[in-house]
Formats: sequence, C-alpha cells, structure tokens
Amino acid sequence: MSNPNPRTRELTHALTSGRAKLWVLLVGVNQYQDPQFPALHYSAADCQGLETALTAASYEFPKKHILTRHDFAAKPPTLAVVRVDLTQIVAEAKPQDTVLFYFSGHGMLESPSQQAVLCLRDTSQTALLETGLRIHELMHSLSTCEARQQIVWLDACHSGELIMPGAKGSRVALSTEPTAQIVDALRLRAAQSRGFYAMLSCDQGQRSWEFPELGHGLFTYYLIRGLQGEAADAEGVIGVDGLYRYVYQQTIEFIDQKNQQVRTLNEQKRQNGEYLLHAEYSPQTPKRIVDGVGELVLGLKPDKVMAHFRQSSPSASSGPDSVPSGQVPNAAAPPAANSAAVSPPTRRQRPLLALAGVAMLMLGVGLLLALRSVQDQALPDRLTGAGNQTVPTTPTTDADACNIQVNQGQVPPETTPAPLDAQVVLSPCPSDNPWRRVQAQSLAAGKPAWEAIFVTDGALVTAGGRVSEIWNLETQQPTHTLGGHTDWVYAVAISPDGKTLASASADRTIRVWDATTGTLLRILSGHEAAIWSVAFSPDGNTLASASADQTIKLWSLKTGELQRTLEGHTNWVFAVAFSPTQPLLASASQDRTIKLWNAETGALLQTLTGHDDAVRAIAFAPEGQTLASASWDKTVKLWQIPSGELLQTFTGHRDRVLSVAFDVDGQTLASGSRDQLVKLWDVNRPDAIGTFYGHTDWVLSVAFSPDGKTLASGSRDQTIMLWRQ
Repeated sequence: MSNPNPRTRELTHALTSGRAKLWVLLVGVNQYQDPQFPALHYSAADCQGLETALTAASYEFPKKHILTRHDFAAKPPTLAVVRVDLTQIVAEAKPQDTVLFYFSGHGMLESPSQQAVLCLRDTSQTALLETGLRIHELMHSLSTCEARQQIVWLDACHSGELIMPGAKGSRVALSTEPTAQIVDALRLRAAQSRGFYAMLSCDQGQRSWEFPELGHGLFTYYLIRGLQGEAADAEGVIGVDGLYRYVYQQTIEFIDQKNQQVRTLNEQKRQNGEYLLHAEYSPQTPKRIVDGVGELVLGLKPDKVMAHFRQSSPSASSGPDSVPSGQVPNAAAPPAANSAAVSPPTRRQRPLLALAGVAMLMLGVGLLLALRSVQDQALPDRLTGAGNQTVPTTPTTDADACNIQVNQGQVPPETTPAPLDAQVVLSPCPSDNPWRRVQAQSLAAGKPAWEAIFVTDGALVTAGGRVSEIWNLETQQPTHTLGGHTDWVYAVAISPDGKTLASASADRTIRVWDATTGTLLRILSGHEAAIWSVAFSPDGNTLASASADQTIKLWSLKTGELQRTLEGHTNWVFAVAFSPTQPLLASASQDRTIKLWNAETGALLQTLTGHDDAVRAIAFAPEGQTLASASWDKTVKLWQIPSGELLQTFTGHRDRVLSVAFDVDGQTLASGSRDQLVKLWDVNRPDAIGTFYGHTDWVLSVAFSPDGKTLASGSRDQTIMLWRQ
C-alpha cells in the first residue's frame, strides 16, 4: 500500500476531524431571461449531480456547507444571489478551510474591455459587465478569502455556432472566445496562492460535448464518476489533482472511442461506394491551472458510506427536469457499450463573443414523413448543419410490433413545413387499434413546453418561457399570450368549466386568468420557492399548488385567500391532483412518496411508497379510484385509491419519466420521458402498447383531448406534437 503524502494526510485529517470546513458553491444555468442566450441542456443537471456526488464523498466531513444555485433550486442562479453566497463564504471561511466554486453556463467576452464574464440567469448581453459575474470579480473575491485551499471548476469555455441576425439563416462561427482571458485570470490567481487549483472543461479553441446517454456534459459526467470513488487513491482519498488526471484521461478515451466508431461507419460507407462521410468529433481536453502539483482534498471514496447516504438522502435527480429534464442522477452510471449507436451527442451552444443579438433556433410547423436507419442517427448531421440538435431515437424492428406511418396533418398555407421525423410503433398490432392511422402536427412553441393541456378539443393552453399561451389548433396560432410572470412558467391548469386558467411560475406566484378574454383576475403569493404544479378542485372553488418549498397550498378562488398549507413532504413537491369523485388531494414529491390528503380538512390520510426515485407527475383516472404516478426511477405505477394498493408497474422507458395522463375512459395511459419518447399503456397490461417517436428532447408533458382522439406532447425541444387518431 502506498504511503500517502503528509500534506494530503494533514488536509484529510483536518476535514474528517472537523477542524476544517468544506465550502461549496455550485452554479448552473439552463434558461436565461435574455432571449438572446440559447438555452442549455445539462447545466442544472450537472449542478445537481455534483451536489449528490460531493455530499457522498464528504460524508465523513462533519463541517461542510454546500450551496446549489440552478434553475430548479430554491434560490435561482442570479447575480444577486451568487454575490450574496460568495460574500458569505469569503466572510466566514477560515484559513484551514477548503472552498470550491463550480459554474456551468454561458461564458462571454465583453468586447470593449476584453473581460471574460460568466453569464447568470439575469445577465443581459447589452450590459455584460453590470449583469454578469466577471472573472476578475470572482478572482478578487477569492483573493480576499482566508481559506488557503481554493478550487475553481468552470464549464464555460465552449465555442458554438449561432444564427446571427441578418445572416439569412446561414450559420456564422464565432471566432473569438474568452478562454484566453479566463486562463490568464486563473494563472494570476494561481501565482498568488499555491493552494489555488482551477480546472476548465476544455482548452482554448475547443468545445465541450454533451452525450444524451450520459445525462450530463462529458466533463461533469466524469467529475461525478471520479467523486464517486473512481479517482480515489490507494488510501481512498479523492484529491483534486488525482481527480483532474482521471477526468482528463477518461474524456480523451471517450472521444477516441466515439471516433473509432465513426471510422468504422465511414469504412462501411466507403465499401458501399458512399462519399459523404461523417466528421470525427473534435478533441476535448480538460485544462488545469495550478502553481505546482495540487494536494487539495475533496473527499473520501464513498464505498462504505454510499449505502447509508442513498437511504438517508432524498434523490437529487435532474431534471428538467432538465428537473425537470431535467431534470439529477444519484449516480453517474457507466455508458452502455453500444450507446453511441443510440444516442448521438450535441455540441453545447455556447456563444463566447456576441457583438450582435443571438436568435434561438425555432422549429417551424410541419412534418416530414421519413425514417432514418439507426446507423444514420448514430451521429450528428454535420453535413446539413443540424449538429446542434439532438437526433431522435428511431425504433428497431420488432417481430411483435408494427411500424405505423404517420400522415401529415393539415398545415396552414402560409407556413413552411420544417423537417421532423415522426413514427408510431404499436405492440401488439390489432386492426381495431384507433392509433393505427395517425395524423401528426408540430406546433412551434419557441420555448420548452413545460405543460400543454386541452381547454377544448380545438384549443390548447401551454406553459413555457415566462408566459402561458392559449392556442387555436385549427389556425395553429396562439389567441392569447398571458404574461406578467418574472420567471419561467412551469405549470398551467384549467378549471372544470373551462372559464378560468391558472399559471404557476418559478417566480413563486400563481396568476389566475379569465380563459376567454385573457384578463388577469388575481395574483396568489405565499410560496417561498418555485411552484411546480397547480390543480383546480372538481367544483372549481379551490386551487392547489405544489412548490419546491416542500409544501402544498390551498387557495380560495373566490377571495384569493390562502386557506391552508399542507406540510409533510421532505423535499420538493412536484405535482398535485384532485380526485374527480372524492374529497381527496394527492401530492407527489422528490422525497419518492405520494401523499393523500383530505381536501376539505387538510388531514394527511396516507403515504404511498414504492418508487425508488423522485415522483415527478401524478394523474387520477376519470372514475377517481385509480392514480397513476410517473417517476425518475423510469417507471409508471398504478395505485388503487383510497386503499393505496399498488396495482401495476409499467417499465419500458429508458430514462426518467416526467409526465403521465389518462385518456377519457381511463383505460389508456400516456407517459413522457427524458428518453424523448411518448408511450401508451393499457392499464390492464404491463407492457407498452404503443410508442410515439418524433421529439428530439425530453417530453415534459402529455395530455389527451376531451374527446380522447388527440394526444398532445410538450417537449424541451420547443415543440408541441399533436397526435390525432
């Protein structure tokens, strides 16, 4: 057994004995208030995954303080919040302590001053220095901090390709990036302190890759794996330099493995006489900045403590849910050996210099009926410039299934159809299945569609961005845009009579609207964190709301007053639903439980357990005796109500299930998942009876129309798919 470095032994003992404290600030931004910033896929998930891994690795450290600021945290990743956190750490950290700062998001270069800026949720491209976290400001804060061990991890040194105004749809590569300025600032800080260690996700001129099967950016994926013990030394100590060497090696090997698969595919193309070959993935080599070899300690190999940790700590899954998508894995699982042939990577769309505005890519209305081979979908389509979009997974042939052609729905004459793959696979394939003949349409929401529900058979209300919209499905245009929220709208609900609409937001408020005129009726305030779900009672007089503050609140719609607050969950409450036939309210939480409440008295009646991860969505069947739940454990469960008996567990999704809905007769369930698929389930069968392919990102919501003939699915790919029988 190796003899550990005395300095490493000293730092480890200081942390395990409680003489030293570990301070951690994790910041990740998926969605930006400035629409010129493209949304990112995995920044919030990266933060949540790191939080879980660091908590496990530092389990034996009695003194630690881990702060997470991302899209789905109790406090948002804004400049004011991050500055307060930094101020607290600088003021309270002692010389013997260790400080870790992590950022995942857009990094930009402010042109006139040539200053590198980390872009937070409320950063504006027109005022970068005033609204972003300047690298020099971050380094100055750390220089005034007494902690002698300081670690910085930055996932903001990526180049990208953006659609620039006036470019007439052509891609313009941004040639200037802030990596050089970031490196200079970090080197200056490292020269001032031998206890400073910084790591960048990639080197100058490179980009970071995201692979959907990993659920994270490649850099952070291996940070998480390393913290879970794979980077530990022979003594079980996880040091910062050992972690860097592990991440560096694994990242290079992963890209090399992908390129070997590319070469194999290209050789097959050459043998078939094809000359349009796939480009290989560009290198990604994590970079470290340190004056000498770092000996800083981050944690201990968590083999002996993970079992206890997983039992005692609520899951922190990503999500979208991105949690959503989110969407946070408890552990970063190794990628499947053949994963490259299923889930293609995407390049993070990260502008490093913007002298003009940035327009987000928006999918148009339309449908292209096409099927690609699995081999063709194994790689980004770099030949057509579509490499920044996640390619949907295409089903393989199954002896018991049939592939159903999807017919093009009616498209308004003034619109131009956009390329989109759509397919339905039914299993088994009876001739009387109503989904054998499907028409599909894609509505261009222009923002992630967190929720989409039907008002009538011909009208749909959606939640996305900072607004909710009511759509006329015949014209495929919004008739009302309901704004006013100051942060992302995560949920909408329509009253039983269809006259009132409620929207819930990360700004901690609920807005109640006249669904016919779009008039704001009242604003409900009282939650202390983002609101994830709202639901109307069957009589339309009460509104229930679920929040990341771990509570459910019941509101009088007549007066706007808070009637009561229901407490009992130990983590975020993701969903609420009223029984249509009983005075019963159900709630679902990240604490892995479903709770049943008396809707009139607020009394807790029962707690349902059985899911192995966060319960993201719930839905009552029309008869009110059955409840469906969707979970990050990749399953959908069916429960008998009010007994709480587990009736059925549906398996088939390959990633976290984010949404669930019953059809009008209560015999069919639809579910949407991070695996980009919509699945149909017969409540009396354990296997999926149908799978809908078409989305290119997480499916955040599913809903049936009142007549049961249309299924709507909303996705993080900024589209709403309408599947019509």
